[in-house]
Amino acid sequence: VLDEFGGDAAYLTEMSPGAIACLLCAQEEELRDSMEALAETLVKSMAVSLYVSSTVSSLTDISRAWRQVRAMSRMDRSDAPALHWYGDLFQDDALYNFEYSVYMENKLRNSIAAGSAQATQEILQDLYRNNLKGSAQSDHILRLFAYDLYRLVNHLNITGEDEERASFLRELQSMLDAVMEDSRGFDAFYARIRDYCLHACALSQSRQQHNNNHDLIERVCQYIQENYADPSLAVSSIATAFHLSDKYLSQLFKEQTGSKISAFIEQKRIDLACRLLRSTTLSVSEVGAASGYALTHTFRVAFKRSLGVTPLEWKKVHGEENVASSSEQENERG
Repeated sequence: VLDEFGGDAAYLTEMSPGAIACLLCAQEEELRDSMEALAETLVKSMAVSLYVSSTVSSLTDISRAWRQVRAMSRMDRSDAPALHWYGDLFQDDALYNFEYSVYMENKLRNSIAAGSAQATQEILQDLYRNNLKGSAQSDHILRLFAYDLYRLVNHLNITGEDEERASFLRELQSMLDAVMEDSRGFDAFYARIRDYCLHACALSQSRQQHNNNHDLIERVCQYIQENYADPSLAVSSIATAFHLSDKYLSQLFKEQTGSKISAFIEQKRIDLACRLLRSTTLSVSEVGAASGYALTHTFRVAFKRSLGVTPLEWKKVHGEENVASSSEQENERG
């Protein structure tokens, strides 16, 4: 838990064991009343100052409560020792109207995951308005709001790169410490959080677009696999089938696969032609037609461009029958 205190960790470790009194208040009204009565007694009998934080209900809340009372004690010019009481601060308190909740955290996380910059900005603006409304934006309120914003962003875990996120949180921790010292740094702190969230939105949107494009090209490849033996299959017919322009499909296919779509189709056809030449007695012209070539001449040109030899020369070396039929020789000469 001490790690969450950031720059205050050293200060805490140097304090004497009796310097802080931590009262964890339960929701039961009677127990809370008894805690409040005890605090009042301590204030009177020990002549100490009392600072009240928001409720501590788990270990992770302690660092937040510590920052809250630390911020208040810094503004107190009293020479009296400080009793740091981590207790209840009600929502209708005039000094602090922060409406942070798990709901808002999840809402912000979901808007970022969806890549919605507009929704993300609206959520942050709502948080700003709701938590600073009706106030003069006092140092006290700005500091409390700054720390809860820090905790909110820390919990989001919205970037895919751990190193990038760790670097940002270190920067934000430093900015938060500066706000605790001088609340005039709050606007820059808030702007950095907003920029970070919008950057995360852009990353999410980019990932979604990449995934969508990847899925699209996978479907295009499957379509080619099912239709490459059709002589009419071409970039234009595929683009029409997927309601895309020829140029966009070609560009996207090259980006996703590193290959031209026409080269991908031709490779499928040549692979089929090789299988047929190796394992059947079909003529060169018949193999070309079965592989998706309307003209035998086009097939021969494509085959030699791909493998460096003619279909008949390839069959003589790789075919199950090493001697081509006379009709095939005649077709090859033709």
